[in-house]
Amino acid sequence: MEQFENSRKTNALLQLALKYHNAKRYNEAAWLYQKIIDIYPRNMETTQHAHTNLNNLKMKIENLQFVKPKELQSGDPLLDDNEIVNIDSTITLEPSFIYSIKKESEKEKNLIRKNHEPKPTSLIECKDCRLLISKKAKSCPNCGAPQSKKTSFLGWLTKIWIGLIFFWAIISLNTQKSTSISYAGGVEITESEYGEEWPLTVKKGTLNCTSLGTLGIITFTVNGITYAVNGTAKARARQNDWREINEIWRDNPNPQYGPKINIAPLVQKGLSLCK
Repeated sequence: MEQFENSRKTNALLQLALKYHNAKRYNEAAWLYQKIIDIYPRNMETTQHAHTNLNNLKMKIENLQFVKPKELQSGDPLLDDNEIVNIDSTITLEPSFIYSIKKESEKEKNLIRKNHEPKPTSLIECKDCRLLISKKAKSCPNCGAPQSKKTSFLGWLTKIWIGLIFFWAIISLNTQKSTSISYAGGVEITESEYGEEWPLTVKKGTLNCTSLGTLGIITFTVNGITYAVNGTAKARARQNDWREINEIWRDNPNPQYGPKINIAPLVQKGLSLCK
């Protein structure tokens, strides 16, 4: 009986301390945690929880003080062995922690013990601040950290199904993209065709255009090496092992008109191949 009363009272005190802790009234919560530690055996699970929470407060609050809650009645019914503990009814708590303040007969005490004995599994530690909170809480009322929930079998099945749909959509999209690309053709171009406006350092090569929807991928091939000419081609150069056209792009002898010879005529001719 004495062990049950100790367990019952320490749980009630701990709930009251948590009420002040969650309300950020840390000095009063510290007073209650210390009272639990001073009065009840150290090997009780609730006492150990109080010790953990008090240490967390000491690390969090620089000038932590121990202030007795002014709401406690004179005589401290919470600490009176002859009375059953009552927690402020204005605070929503687990039903298993609510007790009557009036004196009860032994028969009523046994009924309370049977129906309302606190369950250790009703509290868990916050994974971030280590404060004891309800296992039903979605987030910690102290630090706000979300609390992870175990995923049911139906939940995992739903996630797998969504993942398969997403994977199928990506495959379909890639297939659609790959089938929309078609080689439009190529034509040999030479330096003699353009004269001084020839923008390359090589004498001749093959200008190619590959259609990508409404876009044209313009490339230039010489000596078995393909160079990306326009922006659309440059965006796909790495995946196709193409080189940058800058490697064979001729410097402008008149720098005041730009560092390189205008390559737009080659781009225009290449796009005409895709039409």
